[in-house]
Amino acid sequence: MKNNKLFSLSGLILTLACLLPGLVAANSHWFIPKNIKLDTRVVNFEFKEFDEAGHTLVRENGALYGVNLEADFNWRGVYFHARGYGVQGMVDYKGHQIHTKRSHETTTKQTILNLGMRLGKIYRSWRSEDFAVIYAGFGVHQWVRDIQSRGGVIGLYEFYAWPFAEIGATGFVYKKSRHHLKIDLNLSRSIRPTMRVDFKGKYASKQLKLGEHYGARVSLPFSYRWTKHSYLSTNVYLESWDLGRSPHEPLTDPDGFEVDAGVHEPRSATLLTGLELGWRYQF
Repeated sequence: MKNNKLFSLSGLILTLACLLPGLVAANSHWFIPKNIKLDTRVVNFEFKEFDEAGHTLVRENGALYGVNLEADFNWRGVYFHARGYGVQGMVDYKGHQIHTKRSHETTTKQTILNLGMRLGKIYRSWRSEDFAVIYAGFGVHQWVRDIQSRGGVIGLYEFYAWPFAEIGATGFVYKKSRHHLKIDLNLSRSIRPTMRVDFKGKYASKQLKLGEHYGARVSLPFSYRWTKHSYLSTNVYLESWDLGRSPHEPLTDPDGFEVDAGVHEPRSATLLTGLELGWRYQF
């Protein structure tokens, strides 16, 4: 039911965007270029897990590195955007075991992959040759936390995956002949997120259903025209997502016998602060 409401909201916003002719200039599709963009990306990664009382059980933080590829197209005022990015890195892990509360420290290898697309409507602003876009989108997010074994810490391999729906808007902050700055505001919703946890041989692996929550992102992309068709680009962004607690599930050993301790994934929150540096080609 929640997923249906989200898709209905996204569809309503996109429909309203298409039904506002008074805001659309006759040739507004000329005010957003067709382009492809390739960036390198560095991300400050922060992750927390919480117990039932809201106290922090786990903290992970560190730097991730990767690449980002995007493409923008338009046709008669309709905007299409496709993107994909991947980042990876080793971060510090500090936490407490849920049952014993014993503290421990290790490291976690993080790998994040994201694919998505957006469809929206282009609106010409009150300033010459400026535009804004209202869009809705859909994508898939995959995330691996490979918690390393260290001392008395038994490592875990956790694979998260979820589709997501999103709505948002983008437009110019300012625009000059050779450079411009835009802002993009985005709200997303995870759809039936899951996590598969591998105990690295101590217990049988387990699939857990996580709670759906919202995510948000704000970014400030900047472009400087280098040649007639090439631009140097930067982008500073802040992105977050939350995942709800999973139901408690029984554990079995590798032989299939149930053990006393069960397992659940606590509620968690992730914050990414990123910088992209790259190149954009405009057709």
